[in-house]
Parts: sequence; structure tokens; C-alpha cells
Amino acid sequence: MPLQTHFTAWLTTAWDCLEGDVADVTVLRDEPAGERPDGTIEWTSAADDPLFHDFLGLHYTTDIEELAARAEQVLTDNGWSTADPEWAVVPTGLVISVTYDDDTVTD
Repeated sequence: MPLQTHFTAWLTTAWDCLEGDVADVTVLRDEPAGERPDGTIEWTSAADDPLFHDFLGLHYTTDIEELAARAEQVLTDNGWSTADPEWAVVPTGLVISVTYDDDTVTD
């Protein structure tokens, strides 16, 4: 199987996971966690250093759709593109698969 690289953007809105009252977005490299019955890879975010992090400038209680739109804009402005059609809900906020527009992040 060829080497694959996978990244997840985490939009954090859970007050107990934030450094203050402002939501943030973080991109982490993922690692294979197994294989689904259909043959696709199951991914899990690695606990290493974030590849990207930014505060969104919006209070964590802001409408979730507005927060997601701001996160996508911040990601796009910094070379990241969403790879899934929509964000998925997780206990700490939202997640989405992302790609980077420059191959250097995969080295």
C-alpha cells in the first residue's frame, strides 16, 4: 500500500479545552488506526505538535456555522483546503479532513 498522509482540522468550541473565551482551529497529522470492512483506512490524530493553530477571534458560544465558516477562511488563507463536504461534530467542537497546498508539509 502506498504511503498516505492525512490531516484533520479541529475547531475547538468546548470552553474547558480552550486557552480563553475564543474558539480556535488546529491542524494535526493523522496516523492509520486500522482498516474498515470496505478497505478504507480509519484515521486518528497524532498527539505530536500541531502543524497549524490560530485563534478565530470569535467567542466560543458564537453560532457554530459562523465559527465553521471563519475556520475554513483561516485555513484557506494559510494554504489548507477542506477535503470533506462538511464538518463532523465531536465532543470538543467540530472536525474536518484537510489537505495542504504545498508538498513540504508531508515530508
